Amino acid sequence: MTLRESSAAKVQAQPADHAVTLEDTIRSTFADVLSAAASDPALTEDLALALLKRSDLPPEALEHLSKNSGGVMKSRKVKIAPSVCI
Repeated sequence: MTLRESSAAKVQAQPADHAVTLEDTIRSTFADVLSAAASDPALTEDLALALLKRSDLPPEALEHLSKNSGGVMKSRKVKIAPSVCI
């Protein structure tokens, strides 16, 4: 079982009253959780900007964010945030 599979299993095993929110996932230290949050179609502009402000954001998460199908990449703020954070 890979790290990604084990992390996904942990999240799925949690009871409904302890559901993990998208806001919680962008605070994670695990690269696979951050990548999942970045690719989530429910990701808002504010959450995407918070994710991009992280100095420890893995490249995979940035790639997933760029391919996000939820429309967050239509935001000008999100598009220019990586160049501003450098």
